[in-house]
Amino acid sequence: MRDDRAFVKNNITVLASHVLIYLQGLLLTPILIKTSGVTLYGGYVLLISMVGFIFGISSFGVGFRCQRFLPGIEDKQKRKPLFFTQFTFQLISILLFSLLFIVLFPYIEVFFFKGDVSFIPWLVLPYLLLFTFYSQGTDYFRYTHRMNIFNYATLTQPYLFIGLALLGYEITQQFTVDALLIANAVSALVVAVLLFRILVKEIGFTLELSSLKELAKDIKVGFPLVLNYMVGIILSMGDRYVIAAFMGVTAVGYYSPAYALGAFVVFFAKVSGVVLPPMMSRLVDREDEGMAARMMDYTLKGYLLLAIPFIVGCALLAKPILTLYTSAELAEHAFLVMPIVALGSLFYGINIILSNVLFVRMETGVMFRVNVLAAVLNLILNLILLWYFKDIVMAAVTTAISYLVAFVYVSRKVRQIWELDMQVPVIVKSIAASIMMAASLVWYLNVFSESSASIGVIGVAVMLGVVVYVVGLLLLKTFSRHEWHLLRKAMTA
Repeated sequence: MRDDRAFVKNNITVLASHVLIYLQGLLLTPILIKTSGVTLYGGYVLLISMVGFIFGISSFGVGFRCQRFLPGIEDKQKRKPLFFTQFTFQLISILLFSLLFIVLFPYIEVFFFKGDVSFIPWLVLPYLLLFTFYSQGTDYFRYTHRMNIFNYATLTQPYLFIGLALLGYEITQQFTVDALLIANAVSALVVAVLLFRILVKEIGFTLELSSLKELAKDIKVGFPLVLNYMVGIILSMGDRYVIAAFMGVTAVGYYSPAYALGAFVVFFAKVSGVVLPPMMSRLVDREDEGMAARMMDYTLKGYLLLAIPFIVGCALLAKPILTLYTSAELAEHAFLVMPIVALGSLFYGINIILSNVLFVRMETGVMFRVNVLAAVLNLILNLILLWYFKDIVMAAVTTAISYLVAFVYVSRKVRQIWELDMQVPVIVKSIAASIMMAASLVWYLNVFSESSASIGVIGVAVMLGVVVYVVGLLLLKTFSRHEWHLLRKAMTA
């Protein structure tokens, strides 16, 4: 019961933190679009995803053993070499990757940015170095079970970034990509300094590398995760680059807000990627796989109960929400993107949750293969459909198809190494409750059709949908007594 409660409580605290983090991105988007235009926003999205990709591959998988075994090490002095060897490696790697980006930037600018957006490429170097300190610091506390510190850090950085960006706008009366990158870097620096003060007091500080033999062992196990990340980026972000190549940066600006809103529900699954791996690793190491399986079941059930009605809500409310959030012009171009991406996000979120099993079982190669299959399909379909139709809706369609293919593959593989319950009764009850919700929303939107894009009408629509859906779930007896008891205990603990 204690592990149950800890799992639910950690999920709730991380979820609350990540809701606020995700809202940060949603808050900045309309500000940038309404003050500086769709083109600047599209250019910023492309750049920040590029540097994020560089950071994601820079470890080459060195650090997997640290993430896998740090949760079980209580001796702080034993943590020191495990943490700092991979930290030093990534610092060196980030430096080299940043210099490579700067050298290749003239070609990147011509192919993707096409002169529509300009910025100083040298800023990528300090940004990535500072972000490495920030990310490594948050990971240390995440994998040593200090979720409060982790939550405070990951919450402070994005809101500090927004504050600095708005301060820069107040001074200069304009947003630029350079200013946004600097604000990001400074916010990462501030949080990293606070994290490393605590970290250094615990385990000291050193810069050291493992032997080549140890590095090779780490890369052998961890590099499939990097490859998995690379193909994951192709799945989740590659469509922006194909859109930019065929349709320009402005089209990316149309597509990205609708995609972000449609993919909102995925972030609930990503919370499991923060909480589940260290807890499941500890339970499996203790040979308590029954409890680990129960945690997996709770996570799948919770995600399905959120994702299914979210698709229905996006289908009915996409256009008024996008009109209110950005502009009528953007909504007209992109309203179909939201529900299609939401459908794909259902499968993507399940894939994220199931991948936790592969992580704990150290089946990283399977994680790589499943995403390669989906990424190749995604890229090929995007190249064909966007070249032929020149329509951003096609990018959403290919995303949904790719995530569906990945789900079919990964679920089959996980069943071979884990007793998997796909929660079919929960799916049926959620669909039934979502139909009730849809009927109430259709009636409501017909009554207020002339003012459907107002914040009041949308707010009431969301509340009405939530109430009808929850009542439907309760009438269908979706939750067991044990689940209600567990939730109450976790909320009051």
